[in-house]
Amino acid sequence: MQSASMPFAHYAVQWLDANAYALTPATYRSYRTVIHTHVVPFFKDLPLGQVTDAHLKRFITHLQALPGKGARPMGPKSINNYLGPVKAMLREAAEKKLLGYDPTMFMKRLRVPKPDIDPFTPQEIVQFLAHVTPHYRTYFHVAFLTGMRPNEQSALKWGNVDFVHRKIAVREGRVGKVEGLPKTQESIRDIAMLEPVYELLRTYREEARLRSDYVFLNQHGRPIEITTLRRRIWYPALRRAGLRTRIMYQTRHTFATLLLATGENPEWIAQQLGHASTQMLFQRYAKFIPNVTHRDGAAFMDVYWRWFGRGEAE
Repeated sequence: MQSASMPFAHYAVQWLDANAYALTPATYRSYRTVIHTHVVPFFKDLPLGQVTDAHLKRFITHLQALPGKGARPMGPKSINNYLGPVKAMLREAAEKKLLGYDPTMFMKRLRVPKPDIDPFTPQEIVQFLAHVTPHYRTYFHVAFLTGMRPNEQSALKWGNVDFVHRKIAVREGRVGKVEGLPKTQESIRDIAMLEPVYELLRTYREEARLRSDYVFLNQHGRPIEITTLRRRIWYPALRRAGLRTRIMYQTRHTFATLLLATGENPEWIAQQLGHASTQMLFQRYAKFIPNVTHRDGAAFMDVYWRWFGRGEAE
């Protein structure tokens, strides 16, 4: 029986157990880390009913002092993510009258700088593919031509590649070794396989001889782990190619900007990317939108063959 006098740390653990059914495996694992690593040690025996917005603001200050990646302090995006489950459990406690008021009402999300969109030019794509470890060349070529998120592509299975209708069904995401539903409801989508993607995957399937349910494997025959791929393959290939450092997510931005630059219909592009509407597309890529003409990839393919030449999909 929950009461306002129970320690907030205990309530947090109980809340996670009670809500596990509604969380994806990756989200559950993330929430569990936040609660056991940060919430429990910080709040200790503070009664649930005494938690105020002042406590939460001190908790944010505590998180800001913690190290993030490398030697840098924890960034605002990570802190906002950590506060997600804390806010959810306190809002629920307020609704159950275990709190005198909802302390999250007075909390604002930390401002997160928008990451730069730094897409590759067609020439840079060619340069990168020429210097990436050959085993992963198809993976990255497909990434540039589908706009799939890295966690979606690493989870892709042959059963979701439809060569008859030339569609890729995005139904899962893979974070670490845990798989679950994609990022959002709109992310569950069917991607049209442009001609070079069709040829790349058809050839790749023949070479792979279906030795795994997964489309893309590492050099040891196991599903690709994105963190390892980024560290050991992506960044070294950029250095070898003489290209400036970019995050791997720029393959997705590159797909969006190249299609927009060739005049493809933004609504069709948004569907390919798994956006709920074109609003995000316009907000993020406005400067790359010259006009609206097509909605099937044809305009992009006209220039793709000029950029890359036929017979170079590999």
